[in-house]
Amino acid sequence: MFNHVSIMPSKTITIRKDVYDELNQIKMPYESFSELLSRLAKNANGKKLDLFFGKWNVNDEEWSQISKNLEKLRRDSRISEVDLD
Repeated sequence: MFNHVSIMPSKTITIRKDVYDELNQIKMPYESFSELLSRLAKNANGKKLDLFFGKWNVNDEEWSQISKNLEKLRRDSRISEVDLD
């Protein structure tokens, strides 16, 4: 019988005591600091957008108006060609 133990590489970081205290306050009881930092990094990097998928039911009329508004914004934001001659 073999027991397989996986050891992840690790890094030591230095943080101020006040930052440690803030992190400790938002850390879940079951969560390690590595798990907390991973969760925060994923949230900061936008990887939680899937929480919003399907939350807004857009009908055809709304989508048409949104598309028209976006197209107008794109047209209005284009810089006219400038002739330097």
